[in-house]
Amino acid sequence: MTGMRMRTAERLKESQNITAFLTSFNEIDMSQVITMREQYKEEVPDKHGVKL
Repeated sequence: MTGMRMRTAERLKESQNITAFLTSFNEIDMSQVITMREQYKEEVPDKHGVKL
């Protein structure tokens, strides 16, 4: 391994060791949004020119 590649590998490993890796998931209830979308899906394109 060349010196540059070795140094790059060291830096990547150092970053992995000191950085907090985190994944979070947020779950939400979309039922009211879906109901509202169904209620207004015909009206909004006519009035505003865009689909919901």
